[in-house]
Amino acid sequence: MFVPYSVDALLERRPVVNWVVLGVVALAFLLQVVTSEEQRAEAITEEPIVDDELGRLQLGKKRVDIAAQTAKRQAVTGPMKRFVLKDWGIGGLAGHMWLHPNVIRLIGNLFFLWAFGNAVCSKIGNKAYLPIYLALGLLTGVIHLLFTDKAMVGACGVVNGVVGMYIVIFPENLMNCYFFLPRPMAASISGLWIVLLWFIFDIFEAVMGGQSGVYYAHIGGLVAGGALAFLMVKKKWVVIERDERSLLHVLGLEKQEELVKEEEGEKKEKKKEGEKGPKRFELVEPAKPGAEKAKQQARPDDGYIHFSCLCGRKMKVRKEHAGKDARCPKCSAKLKIPID
Repeated sequence: MFVPYSVDALLERRPVVNWVVLGVVALAFLLQVVTSEEQRAEAITEEPIVDDELGRLQLGKKRVDIAAQTAKRQAVTGPMKRFVLKDWGIGGLAGHMWLHPNVIRLIGNLFFLWAFGNAVCSKIGNKAYLPIYLALGLLTGVIHLLFTDKAMVGACGVVNGVVGMYIVIFPENLMNCYFFLPRPMAASISGLWIVLLWFIFDIFEAVMGGQSGVYYAHIGGLVAGGALAFLMVKKKWVVIERDERSLLHVLGLEKQEELVKEEEGEKKEKKKEGEKGPKRFELVEPAKPGAEKAKQQARPDDGYIHFSCLCGRKMKVRKEHAGKDARCPKCSAKLKIPID
């Protein structure tokens, strides 16, 4: 059992839309609890007054049954019941992703959305995040209805979709988690391995039965989010900076921009050498002290900060990230982005 509370990824912009989504999810659960309690109170007050002992026993049993039924119905009664996913109605398809069966599930999803959603929203942009979030929710609702006719509420499917997008865009970034077992502790671990284990668990639960429709929705959300992010990176709709590596780069399906430029430069040099013959050696005057510094100062301002890791990896980041912590994609060493 673990809870992620942050990820090791630089936020390029404020993920305002994800913050709004978190607020709406919390507010919807509050309305769900309040309206369900009001419905339960009305059911109890409408009961007849009894004087005999047997009647009082029956009344007490009825109240217990009402409380049990409320919990069994996942605490969604009254006006919020129209947003439970139980058929192909638009209310359930669009509304189930904002409700939750209990407070434990709510807290878990809020933590996952905070950690993974902030990074994804910042990377793809606030304008794209909300329609993608809603589309993933609708898709997971459809998958659930295809595999079961049981009623369902919860944002687990769409949260899995956001996690799938994160893994494609930030596969090598660490995830900071708080583990409850085997003992309470905080640790940083690769998000890729955590998600793979989670994915295997969902497949196992779906195959073994039980709430298979729910787990198929989890699997579908994760795969759909990953496929969408894969397409966005491939089409360059999401910009992967030189100091970052997506899953496509890890798998060798894409090359880093700087490597592509180096290869193109080498090809041009070889082509020139082939046209002009072998390159002659020339005496080069030793560089004067401070010449390299002057050369760097003469570099035109391109809006980026250029710096290198001790391992030799050259990086550049936007100037707005000056002074922030970063991690070298080659040796994973923690770095401080220079101010200038």
